[in-house]
Amino acid sequence: MWCTPGKLFIYNVHQYWLLNIVAHEVGKVGGILIRALEPVEGLDLMKRNRPVEKIGELTSGPGKLALALGIDKSFNGLKTTDFCSKINVIENDFELEMASSNRIGVTLDLQEKLRFYVLGNRFLSRAH
Repeated sequence: MWCTPGKLFIYNVHQYWLLNIVAHEVGKVGGILIRALEPVEGLDLMKRNRPVEKIGELTSGPGKLALALGIDKSFNGLKTTDFCSKINVIENDFELEMASSNRIGVTLDLQEKLRFYVLGNRFLSRAH
């Protein structure tokens, strides 16, 4: 979380690798935990990595997402801003309605809503 913004920070919790992207202002510390995504490409590979019946359960949680994408410790430190990287963050022109809520699994949280998601998306890790 102290690295250069845009780098991946991969760590293990309860036998699952978690995907984070370092994101902070200069001189600060922080990151974003990627809890879920809507799979649109590479479904066959994701289903081999994490065989499930319902596509809505394929990547709907941080551990599920990492398994489906084949993420492990070797991804730690990769630059999401490098086009040749295994994972890229790119700009898009999607018009999505965003929402926020308190974080999942955190009982003592800040007053700020620090969980952000696409409103109505069926691939959320948990209902809001």
